[in-house]
Amino acid sequence: MSIHFATDEEVRELNLETRGKDAPTDILSFPSPFVEFAEPEALLPPEFPGMPKDIGDIVISVPYVERAIALDAADAAPEGGADLRVDEDRGVSGAMASIFDLRERLPLLCIHGLLHLLGHDHIDDDDYELMVEREEEVCEQYKALRT
Repeated sequence: MSIHFATDEEVRELNLETRGKDAPTDILSFPSPFVEFAEPEALLPPEFPGMPKDIGDIVISVPYVERAIALDAADAAPEGGADLRVDEDRGVSGAMASIFDLRERLPLLCIHGLLHLLGHDHIDDDDYELMVEREEEVCEQYKALRT
């Protein structure tokens, strides 16, 4: 797995090429074409034994994440800032919304991307609920390891 830190413009171009969305986003995940899952986190045997176990790539727009942190901090302020919110298509669980430090948020964002690489998605309601549950579980495990 690789993690790339990118600019808004780089992520916007990737988002347009791969998802047809002409806008930056916080994170994009690109699963390896050589890795398949029967279901999320249930890796199938490789088609070609001996192939590298690379599960894919994650690309994060750091400027986008910094803006998201500022918006989340404004939302959490006593006077609120929900009217500042422009992009509601920002991930799955609310676990990150209370993290206002870039260094603390990036690992949680990587967990989100990793879950995508492991076959999770949030396209329909059932998948969304499963991914939220798993993301929050893994984020809590990560936080427990840090304390």
